[in-house]
Parts: sequence; C-alpha cells; structure tokens
Amino acid sequence: MMRKLIYIGTLTAALLLGACTDATSNLTPQEIIDQAVQETTTLTAYYGEYVMDLGDGQSTVIKEWVNGSQRRMELQGGDNEHLISVNDGKVLRILDVNENIVQEYNFSEEDTNPFITQSPKEQATMMLRLVEDTHEISVVGQEKIAGRNTYHIIAQAQEEGLFGDLEIWVDKENWMVLKSISNSADIKVVTEFTHFDVSPKFEADQFVLKIPEGAVIEQQEMNLTFEQVELEVVKEQLGAFLVFNEDDLTLESIQDYGSEAHVEYALNYSKNGEKWLTLS
Repeated sequence: MMRKLIYIGTLTAALLLGACTDATSNLTPQEIIDQAVQETTTLTAYYGEYVMDLGDGQSTVIKEWVNGSQRRMELQGGDNEHLISVNDGKVLRILDVNENIVQEYNFSEEDTNPFITQSPKEQATMMLRLVEDTHEISVVGQEKIAGRNTYHIIAQAQEEGLFGDLEIWVDKENWMVLKSISNSADIKVVTEFTHFDVSPKFEADQFVLKIPEGAVIEQQEMNLTFEQVELEVVKEQLGAFLVFNEDDLTLESIQDYGSEAHVEYALNYSKNGEKWLTLS
C-alpha cells in the first residue's frame, strides 16, 4: 500500500515540466523553466480529481486535497481497491478500506517531512535535469484541461534511456501538470485531471483520518535515507540474486531500501554514462 502511494506521487512529480509561450520552443530547457516561473503564481492549496491509466485495462481514480503541508488522497481502482491517505503535517496515515488496516508514520521534530510534495517549480527543475541531455523539449500549443488553460509540452527522447517520450499539459497560471502521457519501453501511462479547483473550501476535519471501528493500526518506521552499501553486504543478506554483467552496464551504486522487518536493496546501473535501470 505504502509503495503504491509513493509511486503515484513520484510518477506525478517525474512527469512535470514547465513552459511559457510558443515563442520558447527554441530555448534551452533551463531557459524555459526560468522564463515560465516568472509568470506563474505559487499554488499552496487545491482540490483535484484525476484518472490514471497504466495501460492494463483498469483505471485508477484519485481525489486529492492539498493545503500547505496537509494532504489527503483517496484512491479507488481495479479489483475493488480503495485506499485513503491523510498527512496532517505531523503524521501520515494510510487506510486500506477493504483490509481495515491503517499504516501510521510519525515525523520526529528533527525529521524533514519526506511526504511534502515539492512545488511545481522544484519538480520541474528535477525533471529537466534528468532529461535535458537526452530529450528535445518543445512547446507545441495551448489547450484546455479540466477547464483550465494549459501549455502543451513535448519532451521527445533522442536516444534510449531511463525515460521515454513525455507529453505534459501545464497550467498556465500555477505550473501544475493537469495531464501527462509517458511512454517508456512498452509501458504507457496517462494521467489526466477531470476537475481542478484552486480556491477550495475545506471541511474542518478534512485532514483527519476517521479510523473505522476494529481497524488494525500498524506503526511504521520513518527511514527513507536509503543508505548506500557495498555488494558484499547484499550478498550476505540475500544470498543468490541477479547481477547484470554486460560489458556496457556499470553498477553505479546500491541503496538499502529495507527496515528491521523488510530486507530490500536497489542496484542502480548506468549504460554509456547515462542512468539506465534500477533493479530492486
């Protein structure tokens, strides 16, 4: 459950790019981002509804309420899946409605809340740094998504790599991505807002999770630092596992994704100097 919601947030952030006007099509990615951010407002609160299609014949409907560091998400998808996530800025709780299980993550005063979503500018900067050397980025038009005016941006891959072609529709006022299409290998992911309100009215208990009667509450560790380890450590923990040894692949780093109750490592590979794949 936790990994799925993190994946949704990460996917949304990874598909975010910025743009300004059609005249920016000949600018570099950094020039696009610098010019566009001067013309956008800061978005601190909104309510949105969007659909995510992972190409498996089943769509996931997500509702999202955001007010500063507070965030609520409700997810309903195939196989009667129903998850509710509430982050009040201090505690993150995730309820699996069908299983009646709540996972709870507490933030200490020393911790930086890792579940606070980056601003559109920060997300765009992160994405552009990943694709500016491998993609041709252009503004191809202006369209309306969920009743909002957007710039339509295409990032076309010039070579094979971690990210394939991307299409993004960005809100002209606040730089929020309202629609995205990602093509990578044989995977196509489409996300599109059907409703987007930048002046929402929140209920008093909007960011309070109502825990059902009889629900099991599981306290979870808050440790997302992902310590880097050596290959020998992974061998000791896992025994036999797959390591790629092709001449053109390089094992750049290994990160510890595990906890006391869960052993997991991520092996990060590069190919010809570019990020290529992560094997978990």
